[in-house]
Amino acid sequence: MKHPKLLQGAKDLLGRLGWRPKRSPTSTDTEAPRPSGVPRPLELSPGCTANLGARWGHPLLQGLLLLGTPEGARLQQLPEGLALRAPEALGVGDILPWDEVAWVYHQARPLLGLAVVPPRQATPARWGKAFCALDGHLISLELGGLKPFDLGRRLNLPVLHNLCLALGRGGLRLLGQPATIALHVEGAPIARQGLVPFGQAIQLMAGQKPLGELLFLAFEGVPEPRARLDYLGSSPESRRQHLVLMQPVDLGQADPALERLCLAPEPGGVRLLHSPGHLLIYGLGGARPCGALAAIGETLLLVEMSSRACLGVLEVLEP
Repeated sequence: MKHPKLLQGAKDLLGRLGWRPKRSPTSTDTEAPRPSGVPRPLELSPGCTANLGARWGHPLLQGLLLLGTPEGARLQQLPEGLALRAPEALGVGDILPWDEVAWVYHQARPLLGLAVVPPRQATPARWGKAFCALDGHLISLELGGLKPFDLGRRLNLPVLHNLCLALGRGGLRLLGQPATIALHVEGAPIARQGLVPFGQAIQLMAGQKPLGELLFLAFEGVPEPRARLDYLGSSPESRRQHLVLMQPVDLGQADPALERLCLAPEPGGVRLLHSPGHLLIYGLGGARPCGALAAIGETLLLVEMSSRACLGVLEVLEP
C-alpha cells in the first residue's frame, strides 16, 4: 500500500540534502551542439595536405591534417581534444566527401564548420557557391551567370526575398535588400552598391538582432567584370536593369529602343563605340560623341533626337 504524503515528505527531505533522481540518458545527452555560423570552405587538391591551424591561422586547429583524395578529404591527424563530426564522429583514415559539411569541436565545444571543396574552374555560367546558415539550417547552392539574382528566391527563404546581388570584382555587389535586414561584414554594414566580399562570413542582422550568416565562395578563375551599368528606362517594360560588362555590349538587350547603342568597358569607365542616328547622348559637359569615355560615377541621359523625349538614364558604376 502506497502512502503519498510519506513519499512526498521523503522526496522533500532528500531534495534539501542535495539528492536528485538519476535521469535515464537520452539521445540529446550524446548529441553534440552544432556551431551556428556558415562553414569555412577549404579548397584541397587530390594529393595535397592541409594543416588547418597553419592554413587558417587558428592555434586550436594546429595539427589537424586533411589529405585530398579523389573522393574527398582523408583525416590524417586529429590532435587530442579535437573532434570532427559529419554528423557522426570521424576517425583518422576516414574520408569527408567533397562539399559535405563537417563540424570541428574543441573539448566538446563547437568551434567551426568546414566544407572541403575541390578546386573548380569558373565559367560565366558557373563561377561560385553560396552558403546560408539561418534558423539552425544550412543551405548551399551554386552561383552563375552575369544577371542579377534574388538570393532569397534562389534559396526559397521568404525572409531574404529582395536580397538582390550581382557579380562584381572581388565579390558580389549589393543591389537591394529587404527593408528589415542589413548585411554586415566585420561589424560594419554594407551599403547599397557596396561589395560583399568572397570568402568572408557576412552577418544577417534585423536591427541589433543576428539572424544568420552568409558566405560566398568563388571558383578558380572567377570572371571579373570590367564595368557595370544601371539603366532606368522610360517605358514600363524597360524599368531599372543592371548590366555586368565583361566585353562590348549592345544596349538593345536592355531596351529595344537602344538597339545599336554599343559600349565597351575600359579602365575607369565605358567608351561609346557606336550610337544609332536617332539617339542623342548627354553627359557631364554636354553631348557625348562616339569615342567618348564615360567615367565611373557618371550619369548619361539618352534622348530621342526627333521628339526630344528622354528614353532613359544610364549610370556607370564601379565593377
